[in-house]
Amino acid sequence: MPLAIRITDGVTTFRLQTESFVVGHSRQPRASPLPNNAPLLIDLGSRKTELTISGVAAEVGTDESDEGVTIADRDDLETIAEAWGDTETVTITDARPSVARVYTVKIVNIKLERKGDRDFYDFILQAVGFRSSP
Repeated sequence: MPLAIRITDGVTTFRLQTESFVVGHSRQPRASPLPNNAPLLIDLGSRKTELTISGVAAEVGTDESDEGVTIADRDDLETIAEAWGDTETVTITDARPSVARVYTVKIVNIKLERKGDRDFYDFILQAVGFRSSP
């Protein structure tokens, strides 16, 4: 499972065991009301980036690392959701050689689900923000 996705708040960094990494972009035109007319749409070229990352996280207490960076387990993802969620700007780096992109985002949602008697959890992390590098 690829460990090329990193998430950091500038102090703590984790690697995520990802199965998919989906990026969506949408334009955000501004609407200015005009009297007796339809609103005037002004496109300033701003774009909103939406990230959806899914993967697996081991049970609590694994404390494994890859190249000195902790691989996020369930309790790490819960900490990310509580401490960084919605108020903290985080950086997500997609370091796969073919793409190598950095995104500055706010986490919208992290969902953890354990299916059956498995010793790991599926997770889905959703974030919005903008792309910081090409």
